[in-house]
Parts: sequence; structure tokens; C-alpha cells
Amino acid sequence: MKHAASSLSLAFAAMSFAVVGGSAESAHGDILTVRAEARAGGALGKGMFGELKDEAFHQERGNLSYGVIAGAEVFFIDAWIQHDQFIGDGGVNGTWTQFMTGLDIEIDFDDGKGSAAGVWFAELGMGMGFGVGTGQQVDPPLDNSEVTDKGFLVEGRGLVGYRLSKLLSVGMSVPVQFGYFTKSGLGAVANNVDNHYSSFGGAAMFTFRSNWQIK
Repeated sequence: MKHAASSLSLAFAAMSFAVVGGSAESAHGDILTVRAEARAGGALGKGMFGELKDEAFHQERGNLSYGVIAGAEVFFIDAWIQHDQFIGDGGVNGTWTQFMTGLDIEIDFDDGKGSAAGVWFAELGMGMGFGVGTGQQVDPPLDNSEVTDKGFLVEGRGLVGYRLSKLLSVGMSVPVQFGYFTKSGLGAVANNVDNHYSSFGGAAMFTFRSNWQIK
């Protein structure tokens, strides 16, 4: 986990340099952007270390997933909430909700068209945050007794998109994550690592996004 945090810090520094020193014609940021996104696709995960690595949340879920993201960006600083549902065994067999903050840059392939319809763009981002998982479908509000897994994670993502209009876009997003988690209800105390594990996960998600921008 220490190596992952160090790598993340270096990556954040590199991205900050790219944001500050990059061309204003190719990478841009608005004062405030509010984002709503629906997504669906395939996901997978693998336990890496720890006593319960074979019971890692994302390893045990189905490979089909769908969900929503709601967030806001001030300049290049993002904050977002993400909720995904996993399909397996004939229905929803788990949900994952994460609360994240991070950075991103967006590059337009616009030939001077700006943010109008018909423009392809790419987005690179990363973040860190806290996530909670359940082993079943839940009815909000989420109760702590329904939580099966929780922990901290880092995420990197790439996206290629196409603007349908100034507000709407579609795309393909590929997020990857590494996290350190605990299982609930297994003697979860600070000095007991028997219920701890780390895992790696990734996904390929079709996205439909709406952005409201304030210059």
C-alpha cells in the first residue's frame, strides 16, 4: 500500500505539471463543472494480499455492472460519488459505492471547434477515496449492517468520448483500482488483520454523460 501511495503521489505531481504547463488549446478546465453520468459494461477484480484475498469483494461479484456517477469539478479538482450494481447468479448480487476526490485533464481533438457537437475528446484522471460494498441489493438509505466490505482505494482512469452536444457526450471509460479493505463482522478491530485484504480491479464501461459548465 505504501508503494501504491508513493506512485499515486508521483502521478498526481505529473498530472499537475501537465495541467499547468500543457497547451491551452488542447487541455482545458472550467471554473465549475457539474457532472451526471450513467454507465454500464464489464468489470473484474482479483484479491492480491491478505488472509481474505480469495473473498475479495470485486472478485466474487458478477462480471456485468451498471451504475451512476454524480460529481463536481472546480478547475481541475474533482469530487464525485459513484454507485455500481453487479449482476450475477441471476440478479443483482452486490453493490459498490465510493466517495472520491482527485484530478483530471481533458484533451479535445477539435480542430478549433471548441466544445461543440461532433468533437472527439480524451480524458485522463486519477483519485483516491473510500468505498463500501454489500453482497446484495439494498434499499436506500444504506444501513451499516448491510455493509460487507469497506476500505480505501486509489483509481486511475482513461476515457475516449464523443460530444453529442455541448452538454451531452458518450464514451468508453476504463478505470483501474487498487484498494485495502476489511470484511465486516469478522472481529473487525484495529489490531486484527485477519479480516483485511488488498485487491485490484478494472472495468470497461460505456458512458452517457451530461456536463454543466461555468466558465
